[in-house]
Amino acid sequence: MLGYVSPKASASELRIRLRRLQAETGQGSIRPIDSAAGKAELERALLKIELFPRCALLLSVFEKLAVEDVGSLLNADRESVKTATAIGLIELARNLAGGRRSEAAGRVRTAALGAMQEITA
Repeated sequence: MLGYVSPKASASELRIRLRRLQAETGQGSIRPIDSAAGKAELERALLKIELFPRCALLLSVFEKLAVEDVGSLLNADRESVKTATAIGLIELARNLAGGRRSEAAGRVRTAALGAMQEITA
């Protein structure tokens, strides 16, 4: 199945998308994660992410594969994998967010940005 997953966007399009998401995230658009979120909510949140960033996120973060291995599996270059993973992290945080704004939004944003910086370093 993974052989059919490849980036539909170029590396530069992925970078533009990431910068837009980072700018929105910096403005406090991520809301607190619902503490009652369970397996079904996580699954729904993941399925809302576009296929390439979702697969990059799952393989890099959840399966802890090396970026090079993820790139081989997804037929993508290193930069595209790192950018797509960062996009997936931001979108996952957004998708898991609750309906209200609170102080927890800052913690979610900080955690997502920290994880994203680790991956894209």
